Amino acid sequence: MSQEHPIVMILGWRSGSSSLTKELYEKGYPLTPPLDVRPMEGHQPEGHYENSEVQQINEALLAHFQMNVFTPGILPFVNADVVENWLGQHPEPVIAKDPRFAFTWPVWKTSTRRRVVFAWTNRDKETQVGSIIRWYKIPQDGAKACVAMHDIGAQLACERHESVEVDVKDPQRVEKVEAFLRQFVQPASE
Repeated sequence: MSQEHPIVMILGWRSGSSSLTKELYEKGYPLTPPLDVRPMEGHQPEGHYENSEVQQINEALLAHFQMNVFTPGILPFVNADVVENWLGQHPEPVIAKDPRFAFTWPVWKTSTRRRVVFAWTNRDKETQVGSIIRWYKIPQDGAKACVAMHDIGAQLACERHESVEVDVKDPQRVEKVEAFLRQFVQPASE
């Protein structure tokens, strides 16, 4: 398997990762299909821009370890055939966004010899917690715990690997992520 083509994981939960991913897609960055671009009224009006196969793999990994985004933890550094097989079908650069990557990235990292890098969209915690409460209808303490666990996983990933972190309100966030990504992959227009 080629080590030259990276795996770019876009992290972030209720923090602008969908809009960032949509902008990267529109600028010609090769997001790995199949993409879920269906709008969700009141929640993701412009679509998620998540790879449905990656979502299924991450859900299966979480289920295997008896976890989900509401009872999260960080998965161990173990090899998973399902990840290795899927990556084997995608020798091109992989660019995928899924909030579950904050919990599953150790398994993805251990399942490949390819370079794994991260882009993390973040936002102020109060707004993020409020969004999770509204969307998922869970109590405030549960939403705070979910955000904290997501951030621990994202922070560990970004501390250990090449990464960029941007705030949802940063007007230069797309440009900052593009500058980071250009080290590893070019948009189709170039």
